[in-house]
Amino acid sequence: MSIPPTPHKHFFKRAGEFFAYSLFYPPLPLETRKIDIIEKETPGTYFNFYGVDFSNWMSVPHPTKIKK
Repeated sequence: MSIPPTPHKHFFKRAGEFFAYSLFYPPLPLETRKIDIIEKETPGTYFNFYGVDFSNWMSVPHPTKIKK
């Protein structure tokens, strides 16, 4: 299942329902420890989180560090 693109929406049918998805981006620089997650930078209710520090709970695999 994929996230429906605009203007379609997924409507949850009950509390606690999950909607699994994956996002793929180019690798982050090795020194990256915090990221901003921004849906839309404008007034309103959007999915925006700033300065998300992931360095204590995950590491980002990097192609230059993967042994073949």
